Amino acid sequence: MPKSSLQPSPQSPIMVPGLSRRLSLLRNTSTAEDLGDIGIPKDAKFTPLSPKMSPGKSAAYEPSEVSSHSSSESDGRLKKLLRRTSNALRSGSFSSEGSMGNLANSKDAMADVNTKLDELRISQPLDKRSMPVVLLNPGIELLRITHRKKVKRLFRIDMDTNRLLWNNKSSSYLSIDKIRNIRAGDDAKNYREEFKVSSDYKDLWITIIYNNEQTFNNIKALHVIATRKEDFDVFLTVLKNLLYFKVEMNRSFANTFNNEYLATFHWNNNVLPYHPPVQSDINRVSKTGDRLTYEGVVKLTKKLNINVDTDYLGVIFKQVDADHNGYLNFDEFKYFVKLLRQRPEVMALYDGMIRPGELYLSFEAFKNFIVDVQHEDYDESTIKKLYARFSQTGEMSSDDFTDFMISSYTAALRDIEEDFSRPLNEYFVASSHNTYLLGRQIKGSSSVEGYIRALQRGCRCIEIDIWDGETDAGGKCPVVTHGRTFTTSIDFKQVIEAIRKYSFITSPFPVILSLEVRCTYENQVKAFETMVEVLGDTLVTTPLDETSKMLPSPQALKHKFLVKVKKTNKALSNAEFQSSASASTPSSMSEDNSTLIPSKLIPKKTKTTKISSELSSLGVYVVGTKFTNFSLPESKTFNHCFSFSDRTLEKMIKVDEKLAAVLKHNRKYLLRIYPSQFRFSSSNFNPLPFWEVGVQMVATNWQLFDRGQQINEAMFAVGSHSGYILKPRSLRPGLRLTDNRKQKNIVNLSTYDTVKEYTFTIISAQQLPRPKELKSSVLFDPYVELEVYSGKILTCSVNSTLPGGIVSSASMQVGRSDSSSSSSNGEEPSSHLATDQYPCATFTTPSISRNGFNPVWNQKCSFTLMSNAADLTFVRFLVKCKVSSGPNDILIGVYCCKLEYLKRGYRHLSLVDSQGEEFIFSSLFVKFDETII
Repeated sequence: MPKSSLQPSPQSPIMVPGLSRRLSLLRNTSTAEDLGDIGIPKDAKFTPLSPKMSPGKSAAYEPSEVSSHSSSESDGRLKKLLRRTSNALRSGSFSSEGSMGNLANSKDAMADVNTKLDELRISQPLDKRSMPVVLLNPGIELLRITHRKKVKRLFRIDMDTNRLLWNNKSSSYLSIDKIRNIRAGDDAKNYREEFKVSSDYKDLWITIIYNNEQTFNNIKALHVIATRKEDFDVFLTVLKNLLYFKVEMNRSFANTFNNEYLATFHWNNNVLPYHPPVQSDINRVSKTGDRLTYEGVVKLTKKLNINVDTDYLGVIFKQVDADHNGYLNFDEFKYFVKLLRQRPEVMALYDGMIRPGELYLSFEAFKNFIVDVQHEDYDESTIKKLYARFSQTGEMSSDDFTDFMISSYTAALRDIEEDFSRPLNEYFVASSHNTYLLGRQIKGSSSVEGYIRALQRGCRCIEIDIWDGETDAGGKCPVVTHGRTFTTSIDFKQVIEAIRKYSFITSPFPVILSLEVRCTYENQVKAFETMVEVLGDTLVTTPLDETSKMLPSPQALKHKFLVKVKKTNKALSNAEFQSSASASTPSSMSEDNSTLIPSKLIPKKTKTTKISSELSSLGVYVVGTKFTNFSLPESKTFNHCFSFSDRTLEKMIKVDEKLAAVLKHNRKYLLRIYPSQFRFSSSNFNPLPFWEVGVQMVATNWQLFDRGQQINEAMFAVGSHSGYILKPRSLRPGLRLTDNRKQKNIVNLSTYDTVKEYTFTIISAQQLPRPKELKSSVLFDPYVELEVYSGKILTCSVNSTLPGGIVSSASMQVGRSDSSSSSSNGEEPSSHLATDQYPCATFTTPSISRNGFNPVWNQKCSFTLMSNAADLTFVRFLVKCKVSSGPNDILIGVYCCKLEYLKRGYRHLSLVDSQGEEFIFSSLFVKFDETII
């Protein structure tokens, strides 16, 4: 049915967590509660900031009028404090050793006033002229907390490099672009408790979560304690402002409507010379007094991640330098920014739709584009609203059309119908293996950040390995770690508290806690008590319906925790528990139950840990069960769950009879797959063959964003990002099999028998970041690879001509065709599964020389693909940089999606880096179409 109203929400800024509330407070005219402690009358009123800045001016927030309740005495005291503080700051009387040096206590208080008022200015982006002076030089004194020491440091902002600095060491910094989250107060409780810091410092503690450039252990944390509440407020608010507006500035290069705003910010921050924001400078307007040379333009573009040929910059520079004097004033700089942001490929699309004799895109042409090209299911009323929304003057200009093409109304992924009313066994569940690890399996860091990151990305099944640990007093306590390896450990209670806090932010649907229990009876009881205490009534301890023999639905289990744990047949005392440990094989067919000897990296059989009756009682709907075969009674219980490594199940599904048994089992019952113990580097398998046989919980290593993890996250990156995807109809119960040979019928459902034709045009990319490993002397020559996963390629073709008739080096390689044949060729159905890591086809564009800012390829590839009833075909776009020396080209960004999710028409695909973090400013512009044959 056509949509009768606008369905997508308007594109809105991405908010740093907690920033919206903070900026709302700063914009509010009623700020008396925050100001009374620094001498400002509680009933003083403030004039809201103008939405625009003027070049050379700070975004000053000044008191407009003091009410009758204020006294001239307090007003005079405030001015006096401000004047004396300004003098103290300009005098530079700070010690370089991390203390405040010669400033007296009264002067400290004056600095508080200055920074407090500066805090009120940041409802607009901070630049060098509006940044609180103390954060530029010498910095704010904070106590840095590490496991080894607690030391005072001066923290300052370097606006030129966009870094937060402390100490004088070259390594003592973090890039503000790499900050992923800032936690304070109760949000940082687990870190504060980890360092045994009193709750008295709760309101002064800040934890900064950021990424480094490493492949493993790339999540880092900086912990600081402010010495005063005023310093805490300034430091926290400024960092959140820089994060928020960095996103907005990067995003604004794609928009056309805010050219003045963007140009003004960069002019203030990069062109105007820095002066302390005293009154004479604040009132100074400098649109023509300062200038930008060509060399300055080249330097600025590099800083802004504009990786483009300098010759191209020179052409634009000469075009806007109206006086031919070799430099740009502010008005010329605005024009320069406008030209730089133009999208010639979008302009060509726009020009192709304009009728002869018309200057603007008519409504009829726009409607035809929406319906016939984009294939959107909008009625005419909705299309009229879209046209009116993006036509600033009543007629759609090229700039208006460009803004529409990058808006949320042209999102790449379709809206799917989501049904959460079916039993749990009928869903694919986003699942994680060894969730606590940040790096490799043998030697790496364990952190609650692993759980937080996975949950925030939509993971719904997380693993907790419980081992025996020791308290500071020498007592026993449960900890979470990868036992008998060199990995670190985490307190079990901290893990459960973090899980409780972050589980239902991204999705309201149930979280499954998969327990691997390796601890003593006492610690098992402690773990049970901790879970009951922390999780409370969100923990499922009894069946929702005692009479039902079916698993409940995700809808029925919203905001609930399920525990996957082995069952104990009887209640054991502590003594009986200790004597009952068996030397038999592990209690499930799980390689995870083997122990790795790090020096030899080989598995070793260990005794099975018996589960206490208390912990066992939590296994209500997901009972870990030892696998013997699929015919025994325990294989028919509605709440059992088998666990296999990827290698074990991969071997099983190569045998036709076992494949049929796996397919039949997974229709009604749960199964979990995890990476083999031999994946020491935390690499991931291809999840597709396991989804194709109906495995619900395909657990991957979320700490490594490799090919397997990219496909895994792409499966769930649609709709509400619930972490639950209803399985295809062919993999769920209820399908009637009338043939007497049911086994063959079940297996044949996995064969490839549906043919579709797909066409991709890889048009362009926007604002590609220059790889750090690319030497400055090496040219930045990007190209794109398109990989297709699962299915058999029947035919393919490539448009090998670039615009202008130039023959390109585009190519398409077809792989896996020999192992993906149709059952009509007499091959075993099991050979149709995507059991390897490699794509069935790869298309490669030519490289574009020296242009990472706006490279245009306009390369088309078409292919016909045979798929099965599950239709689990994925595509992966890899943007790479050509390197003449070395074995491999450099990966810049990735986009992966299920082909069924991708909308037809022209779409912008948001790229992510090698760690799975989205580039706010980098995208790939493509056209996609499909035909069922």
